[in-house]
Amino acid sequence: MSTDWLTGSRAVILAMCRNWLAYMTEARRTLWGVPNAEFVILGTLYDTADALLKKDETERTHVITVELQAAFKALTAKMRFFKDRYFKMPPLSEGDWARWASRQKRLTPQSA
Repeated sequence: MSTDWLTGSRAVILAMCRNWLAYMTEARRTLWGVPNAEFVILGTLYDTADALLKKDETERTHVITVELQAAFKALTAKMRFFKDRYFKMPPLSEGDWARWASRQKRLTPQSA
């Protein structure tokens, strides 16, 4: 049994993404720190994958099949990014990055 949360079914992936796009109102995006550009990219990837999937089987050539595979690969990668970056944990601020970087061990020995 697979433990992957993102199913392999293209129709289900599109439905999940459509729900995410509807759920992420401007207020929620602001609260979660989702940049508008990232949201637009997710919507564009969704539109591209949806349009390619809706093409009739008779219209599908090898080129369209490869484009469809690439579109879903990009869409699922962006959805995984969204889940990891915005849904699982709050985004790191500049201060968080500075505190994290200051605690790292030195990789090279310091000269005396």
